[in-house]
Amino acid sequence: MSAPSAHSVALLVAAAAPFQGTTERWVCEADLIFQGAVADHRSYSLSASGDWNATLGAVGGPVVDILAGSYNNIDLVEPQANTVGSFSLYVGPYNWQQQTACHPTGATTEVRVENELLGDRLGFCVAFVGDIDEDGNDDIAASAIRGPYDSSADPEWTQNGRVYFFFSSDVGTGFAPSTLPTGQQVIANASNASIIVTNNGEGVRLGDRFGHAIAAVGDQDEGGTFDIAVGAPGSHLSPLDYYGRVFVISGEALKDAFDNQVQTLDLFLAGSYALNAAIVCGQYDGDGLDLDEDGDPLFPVRDRFGFSIAYLGEATSVIDYKDFAVGAPQFLNAPDLQNGGFVEIDLDRTGYVNVITDTGTHINRFNGEFINDRYGFCVAGQTDVAGVDSRSELIIGAPRWDSIDLVDPRESQFDVGKVYVVSATNGGSVLTQGVEIRGVQDGENLGHWVYGLPDVNGDSKDEFMAGSWRADKSQRFTQDPFPCSCQFSNPIGTADEDRLGGGSVGSLSVYEGVNDQVAKKYWGESAKDSAGNPSVYAPGIGPNGEDALIVGSARWPFHSEIQGVQVKEKGRVYVFLLE
Repeated sequence: MSAPSAHSVALLVAAAAPFQGTTERWVCEADLIFQGAVADHRSYSLSASGDWNATLGAVGGPVVDILAGSYNNIDLVEPQANTVGSFSLYVGPYNWQQQTACHPTGATTEVRVENELLGDRLGFCVAFVGDIDEDGNDDIAASAIRGPYDSSADPEWTQNGRVYFFFSSDVGTGFAPSTLPTGQQVIANASNASIIVTNNGEGVRLGDRFGHAIAAVGDQDEGGTFDIAVGAPGSHLSPLDYYGRVFVISGEALKDAFDNQVQTLDLFLAGSYALNAAIVCGQYDGDGLDLDEDGDPLFPVRDRFGFSIAYLGEATSVIDYKDFAVGAPQFLNAPDLQNGGFVEIDLDRTGYVNVITDTGTHINRFNGEFINDRYGFCVAGQTDVAGVDSRSELIIGAPRWDSIDLVDPRESQFDVGKVYVVSATNGGSVLTQGVEIRGVQDGENLGHWVYGLPDVNGDSKDEFMAGSWRADKSQRFTQDPFPCSCQFSNPIGTADEDRLGGGSVGSLSVYEGVNDQVAKKYWGESAKDSAGNPSVYAPGIGPNGEDALIVGSARWPFHSEIQGVQVKEKGRVYVFLLE
């Protein structure tokens, strides 16, 4: 079997490095900052669990690389026609002396991969997916969920989605490690991907959004390499139904096609290439709905199964390292609807999460608590928060959970969000199991992002982190968004404050073990940045082998114009060393 990704190894052997320094920090205090172009939304998706070029760090371990998706990436002259999307690969070792430049040069190499088709929004999801081509380096997957573009169709963007795979041994991609110059920016195009997996639907239905979530999920088919779970939360039987679906793509089939110089594979088309292995080695559907005698849905269902996916490693009693979780945040929990009951279809959506094993069985179902929670909006694993049995817990975000005060409804808070940490072996109701952490601000949306960490503080219990999409720190703003300074004041007047809509800067909270103690908290630097959503862990990335947190802020800065210069929503990637 091919080697696991650097992240998988790091979770098992990462050295303890306690959190030190001030508990709360501003993201502009980062040790390294990367920045996108106007309207890029750089860091809309992030991954730092792989090593593209097999670089060794200061302490002899691998230096992981950073993937950052920029799904918007527009041309300001023709914005609608040119929302092509892109993603950037920052290749270590990094230049830690260039923080003040906001776009490091010198020892840091950036590969920018642009999309081949208009409007596709490449970079919506990016992920390192293990060493599929078995060359010793980790490979890359990136999705374009809006395409393909069809000028004769209505709408012109089918939203079927497609996923591009880039193998590090493939010089045809234009950025193979063997051809990369040091300290330069390299521009490549997705049309030169090693493998392109397309989804032309099952005949006539559009809108699957194949590629909404991507995760390497172990060797499901025992073909000798990692397989990749890909979510299609828009998969449906009719215009009323979006039950969602997850496809597990065989790593063996991808390698087989690459070895035989076949670039394009399709999920459904008859005759799609597969020599020694099926392209799809697993397919899982949302709960869906009951159909009438004509095959039409009895009522609208929008589970959106496949909206989020997380590899758990080993989370259940069967030791096979093939467990993964899938979220369906818009599940309609209406058991009495067919018995004449009435439910407000657009609001009564609690969400659920299923843990799946290699046997193809949906096990250990977890249901949300209340209507509109969006339970399962984000899921995470590969972390033993309890520190008991070395099995991964399941972390679930419900960013629209409401804190209702039944005694005095005026004290209720809405959309504060909630994060659940539960044992994946138990299943059932979340109300009596595990750890629950509630947001503290009205409209905070805690749980918009969740992510598992190794044991960073050395207490034999793993940590985890959670993002708050709209956490408020409105009393302070960055003085100037151009330099990477951290001088705080409020240079804008009251009228502009109103225009910006307040101080929803966003935040990322790191929690220690099974308690709700915040070890670190990172705040966005300007209004509506939504910092911390997403954020990932990068082992051994620092100049002296330090681990790091990679904090995204895709909407930085929300200001449309400063001193006559367009700066809106470039997006930033902040790197914080854990010293």
